[in-house]
Amino acid sequence: MTIYASQFLKKEHISFLDESSMESALHKLINCLVVAGALINPSEFYNAIIEREEISSTGIGLGIALPHAKMEEIKDFFIAIGVHTGAGIGWGSIDNVKVKLICLIGGPKNMHKEYLSILSQLTRSIKDVKRRQQIVLSREKDAIINLFKIDY
Repeated sequence: MTIYASQFLKKEHISFLDESSMESALHKLINCLVVAGALINPSEFYNAIIEREEISSTGIGLGIALPHAKMEEIKDFFIAIGVHTGAGIGWGSIDNVKVKLICLIGGPKNMHKEYLSILSQLTRSIKDVKRRQQIVLSREKDAIINLFKIDY
């Protein structure tokens, strides 16, 4: 059975951000996941994300960050999307471009192959220039979800 990243995108997991720091943006996205019932251990998940960021920034360039973590207590995958409505957030990205699109990914610790597949699909989707620009400019959650489902 093939797993698609778009399976884990939900309207209630999308936020429009005006936060000025990586930490505050992560807290806002994590809070969305808690409110939606997708995450029960927000502080542990936040710490796992920060530990991952300390190894190497998840700012992959092009104004994109892909913070991610796997934990045993997470039973299913989830993706939270943050679209920055301002100039972006400094993330320590490899190209030093401020981040305007954050795709926060969480999943079960024991599903490594599926996790890599989701991460790979999501990365391919947002590296498409046209799609990425449409996502960053959109202020409609349904439109953003649909943009992730389109295959250019």
